[in-house]
Amino acid sequence: MYGTFGQGGSHVALALFVAALAAAVGCMAALAWVWRLRRRIHSTFGDLEQANRELRESASQLRAVFNSMSSLVAEVSDNGYVLRILPTRFKPDETFPDGVVDLHLESIFSRHIGAMLMEGIREVRAASAQDEIISREFEFRVPGGPRWLLVTFSSLTASSMLMVAREITRLKSAQKEVMSKQRFYSALIRNSRDIISVVEPGGRVIFESPSAASFSCKTGCDDTAGNFFRSIHPEDVAIVKERFSSMVRTGMGSAAFEMRRKRNDGAWVVLEAQATNLLNDDSVGGLVVNAHDISQRKAFEEELQRHVFLDPLTRLPNRALFMDRLNHALARVQRHETYRFGVLFVDMDRFKIVNESLGHGVGDKLLQSIARRVSSCLRKVDTMARLGGDDFIVLLDDMEDEMEAIRVAERIKEALGEPHVIDTMEVFTSASIGIAYYTDTYTDAEQIIRDAETAMHRAKGTTDEGYKVFHAQMHTQAMQTLELETDMRHALERDEFALHFQPIIHLPSMRIAGFEALMRWRHPRRGMVPPLEFIPIAEETGIIVPLGEWALRQACDTLARLSAMLPENTGRVTMSVNLSARQFRNKRLADSVESSLSMSRVPAEALCLEVTESLVMEDPARTRAILRQMKELGVNIAIDDFGTGYSSLSSLHNYPFDTLKIDQAFVRAMREEHFTERTGRNSIVRTILALAESMGMSVVAEGIETAFQKDALHAMGCTHAQGYLFAKPMDADSIERLLLDSDDGVFDATAAVSLRKSAPAS
Repeated sequence: MYGTFGQGGSHVALALFVAALAAAVGCMAALAWVWRLRRRIHSTFGDLEQANRELRESASQLRAVFNSMSSLVAEVSDNGYVLRILPTRFKPDETFPDGVVDLHLESIFSRHIGAMLMEGIREVRAASAQDEIISREFEFRVPGGPRWLLVTFSSLTASSMLMVAREITRLKSAQKEVMSKQRFYSALIRNSRDIISVVEPGGRVIFESPSAASFSCKTGCDDTAGNFFRSIHPEDVAIVKERFSSMVRTGMGSAAFEMRRKRNDGAWVVLEAQATNLLNDDSVGGLVVNAHDISQRKAFEEELQRHVFLDPLTRLPNRALFMDRLNHALARVQRHETYRFGVLFVDMDRFKIVNESLGHGVGDKLLQSIARRVSSCLRKVDTMARLGGDDFIVLLDDMEDEMEAIRVAERIKEALGEPHVIDTMEVFTSASIGIAYYTDTYTDAEQIIRDAETAMHRAKGTTDEGYKVFHAQMHTQAMQTLELETDMRHALERDEFALHFQPIIHLPSMRIAGFEALMRWRHPRRGMVPPLEFIPIAEETGIIVPLGEWALRQACDTLARLSAMLPENTGRVTMSVNLSARQFRNKRLADSVESSLSMSRVPAEALCLEVTESLVMEDPARTRAILRQMKELGVNIAIDDFGTGYSSLSSLHNYPFDTLKIDQAFVRAMREEHFTERTGRNSIVRTILALAESMGMSVVAEGIETAFQKDALHAMGCTHAQGYLFAKPMDADSIERLLLDSDDGVFDATAAVSLRKSAPAS
């Protein structure tokens, strides 16, 4: 068959081959296209599957989101009908009950709320952006109480909205509470008198409360130096800046300080401030300074300080301030060998008499005048203080030598010697001054003051200069006095005191007319203590009151016993008892006198109470009242030591005295060669006798020691006398023997001398 093609058949074969090849190529192309199509189809299905997976994942995530939501999610038509409820954790309640699908929003809530929600739907639909979200909050009432809802709308389809409704009642309550607290704190800040400032460390004011409006630096002012510091007192700026810097540097939470700020009226106000570091608090970002005005408290403290350290009358330092400065002097002397100081204790003589006779108002002015005069005698470095009453004390600082203190004391004496003019009156004063120099034996301030006071007491009435320098023996004597005082407090209960009696002689008849009772103390270790040693101590400590009452009872009992020993024709014998100043002023005096007379059955007229002239002049009005009270009891009253005090002769008629006792100083000064002359001491005695006679008073002369004195006094008309010429004071037993030996009460000088020699010393 092949052969039949021949040569021409090759062309056919070629054509067939070509055709077959073309067919094969076409088949291959078809297969490639099919393969590509298959791959494209496979790829498309893969993308769809991936898209489905992603869609399923998104749907799952969306479901998870919806399942976690507690809000109501619903599709709502543009005309306000609920189309469907999307599944969430929302549970139907009074706010959004079940079965609301196909209901209109106005039916679910209310017409007003529904209209408000429809307005929100329209706003979303009218918005140019497709993702516009509109929110509405509203409150509505349900049986459980008012509720708040937050409803948001966003476009879901061309004709529907996605509505999300969430109850925000708790949130609104919390907001309301926050707003309430904000209003509360705002009201506090607005009405608080405290100044609240928020300040940057450099001083720029971030905020200040309205109470800061009265100060020159206000919120908003621009000052490169620092607004806050501008109104602070220049002396306080450094302190405030240091506190701020320290808080920033160390991170310290707070710092307290005081500062002065200037008000708009120019006045400085003292503020107590507390700064709190809130720089790291984003809501504040500054230092919060809370300050309140303590100006009044500061003024009160300063006034209190003046009362604590200054005497209100004289404006001098008081004891507390003086002690502080004296302690400083003690500390300084330990550091500097050449430093020396001294203390002067100044006590006014007879100030009490001036104060009580002229009145306390005059006395206060006198103290002020004294303070000025003494201060004028001192240097600026010295300190003068008032300890109280009429006691002053001076610290002489950094003395050149010990003579400087004496020179100051002399200047003070001279200055006080000049009369003080008080309310047109001239008042004269004098002072007793004690001086104590520092020595290394002193360990505290009280010791120096004690020794200066001891020296002052020694100076009182014992020196013409009016001052005394302390020495160690004075302290020893002071300690002995203190020991004596202690012993005296027990002496009465131990029956160590006794009364001795000195006869009073009627000169014309030489009979014993009476006795004067005199106190004696037989100390178990010291023996007989002189009255001049223990009586002043008893007076000062008040022991004299019970001691005097005891003496009064003993004297009356002794008088009753002695009176019974005398013949009836002797006449009445009296007993004179001395009254001390403190006993005289004691309220129990009348009761004590009346009780002593009653218990001893001694007639009142047999008792004579003696008071000194100086006691009478301490308070004349009060003295007259007490003396009249004594006279009403029926007792006699004598003025003792007449002529030594400050009373005038003409003032005697103001007091109910029965007897005048001439002081022994006048009697001892009588001289035989002057007897006939009406000058000197004899003349004084004659004047006293004439005065007593004119006033109807009897006279007793004290201290008769010579026959001349007895005869001279008798010749001048003195009727009664006592003294060593007749007898020394004797105990009761010796007096009884004297009376037994007398002839009808006539005084026997020989017997008295014999008894005087045999009697113990008194």
